[in-house]
Amino acid sequence: MTTRLLLADDNDAFREQLAALLHDLVPDGEIVAAVADGHAAVAAAMKHSPAVVLIDYAMPGPNGGHAASVIRQALPGTRIVILSGLEPDELGDIPGDVHVVRKGAGMEQALADALA
Repeated sequence: MTTRLLLADDNDAFREQLAALLHDLVPDGEIVAAVADGHAAVAAAMKHSPAVVLIDYAMPGPNGGHAASVIRQALPGTRIVILSGLEPDELGDIPGDVHVVRKGAGMEQALADALA
């Protein structure tokens, strides 16, 4: 069975790197949408009903925390992973069951753990 993935980050190069990393981490994964802002992330989630949403915390429109809350309410079975350069305790308004992965060194293993 294919795992439907949604990527949301305002940095095009990072989205491409993330897509390549996910190709290795989720061999059965299919990226159903890759978007650059919070509004597009919510709209794409509603349209595609992904199994996993990977969303940047700091991006235009509603931030990743707010977008994650909206997605969580509409799609409670969707796994959400917030990606951020900030420490998890520096982030606000994140639903309790959302994984937070820090961008940078160690991200690959942390992402693998969040997706396990």
